[in-house]
Amino acid sequence: MSIVFYLPDQDILAQIQHVTPAQQPELYNTGVKIWIGQTYHRLKQLQVPVALSHELPSSGLVVTHADHAHQARRALRPWQNVVIVSLRTDRSPCRYADFEIVQNAHSAQSPRQRHVPHWPQPALQSRDPARGTRIVNVVYKGAAPELHPQLATLAWAEDVRQLGMTWHADAATWVSNQQRVYEGIDWTDYTQADVILALRANPAHLYPTKPASKLVNAWHAGVPALLGPEVAFQELRQSPLDYIEVRSAQEALAALQRLQANPGLYQDMVEQGRMRAQAFTTEAIDERWQRTLSDLAQQQPMAPARWIRHLMALRKALPQR
Repeated sequence: MSIVFYLPDQDILAQIQHVTPAQQPELYNTGVKIWIGQTYHRLKQLQVPVALSHELPSSGLVVTHADHAHQARRALRPWQNVVIVSLRTDRSPCRYADFEIVQNAHSAQSPRQRHVPHWPQPALQSRDPARGTRIVNVVYKGAAPELHPQLATLAWAEDVRQLGMTWHADAATWVSNQQRVYEGIDWTDYTQADVILALRANPAHLYPTKPASKLVNAWHAGVPALLGPEVAFQELRQSPLDYIEVRSAQEALAALQRLQANPGLYQDMVEQGRMRAQAFTTEAIDERWQRTLSDLAQQQPMAPARWIRHLMALRKALPQR
């Protein structure tokens, strides 16, 4: 069965069709580009029969981002024998797809949902081992609006400075899923990072739709991580050495002091991370994608009765004249 990665936005398709994440990692800066483009290129390199197109095939597996699942369903005709797979990312559950691929195990709550971990950061440059266990640079790599307000203040930067460290917010400004501002941002470079810190605005929320990317990237980079309480991190935690959970700026400062005073703990966390990272290599995710898509390719597309219900739902969703 053929596998088509469906991307109706032809401008984005043209940007990523012939450029891999390894060649130009800064281009892959949105969920659509990463989940559609990166996955397509990885599978193509493995000689899996995949295509990237703005058109739907007459049959086979159609893989699309959740933002485009509704568009795919509207474009589909009853005689087209396809199975639609929506890549949910951090969106709400998709009613327009036959199956969903989700980015943490918590979100796979039925056989209709399959969990495939997020890709590790392409072209990641690990921390320079010559830095030893000293902590100079405390780094956040992520979107600016996702950072806890306490960590976006001059007071926080000063508190970190009082420990003899420097706070670096490697934060992109989020405009939309198609556009973010990345001036001076490099999420591939961990060479001078000594601790990764990521805490979102509402720790009580647990962010059940988010992936564990910040943790997995820290493992690959050889950098201890201080992370907020999120479902994706917690479900991967096997040891206190995997990461230190923090819920406030005060707890983050205490954790930094603890690591600073205990070089042995720092080194143990680095070694634990390198061990854990082996389950989340690009090659391991390659295998997970191939196994998942092979299984979904054997599934049946939406039954006629469900077709009718979905067409009715689509009709209701259209603007009323």
